[in-house]
Amino acid sequence: MNAKGSTNAGRPMNAEKLIKSTQEQAVASWIGYLNVQRMEELLHSLSRQDVRLEDALRELEELKQSINRLVASDRGGIKGMHGFIAERMQVYFENARSLLDGAGRGHYLIDDNGPVDYIGHGINYQQKFVEKHLSRRGL
Repeated sequence: MNAKGSTNAGRPMNAEKLIKSTQEQAVASWIGYLNVQRMEELLHSLSRQDVRLEDALRELEELKQSINRLVASDRGGIKGMHGFIAERMQVYFENARSLLDGAGRGHYLIDDNGPVDYIGHGINYQQKFVEKHLSRRGL
């Protein structure tokens, strides 16, 4: 070491170079820290997205089971079953969309033959489905 600073392979390192090197190391360290933070946030976000997708797929599986139970019970018969299926699809699809967005379930099937078929975000709904409008000729 000499009066001008430490030596690097026999060459003196002056104060300006030392300051510049220290600043560059600080900036590099800060950039590294920010990159780690961004990566952790990305991984956390992807994890939440995976959970949301699993919840939405589980909701659609529940829809499938609900429709299977409905068909097995023959509720509504040949002329009315499509309406009960459509109500279920409306509720479960809306819930699956909400779950994907992280909002949770907001639609609830009432299923009691009363004036309200389902509740969506606090609003009562009654729907009527006409089979002939669902055929290709009805479109």
